[in-house]
Amino acid sequence: MVRSCDSGRTEAERYLPEGQTIMLPHVRALAWRAEDARAPLVEVGPERTFRGRFGKNPAPPDSKAALSTSPHFFEVGGGSYPIAHGSVGEFDKPVEMKGRLVELSPFSAHIGGPHLWLLP
Repeated sequence: MVRSCDSGRTEAERYLPEGQTIMLPHVRALAWRAEDARAPLVEVGPERTFRGRFGKNPAPPDSKAALSTSPHFFEVGGGSYPIAHGSVGEFDKPVEMKGRLVELSPFSAHIGGPHLWLLP
């Protein structure tokens, strides 16, 4: 199911919560995109499992980005993402967790590219 409105576009699916039987349908948002670039998150990707490790900021030491102490997630297969939200685990230990890739507003100060939103 895809819905578009003035504020953006949402992809969703219907589901029945475990242990509940009620008359109204439940909807789980799969991904969405805001039309207004001033929104804090302009795009949120689908939930998926990430495998890899947490580590230090990979910016070159002489770059402006090197001043950031924000941790990154290094995905098996080569992707590297700054953390947008969630609790970071121990550095350099293999981990598997659920998350979403998000794009932050171009009007906010941040490292470019997708960020990782960790799910509980």
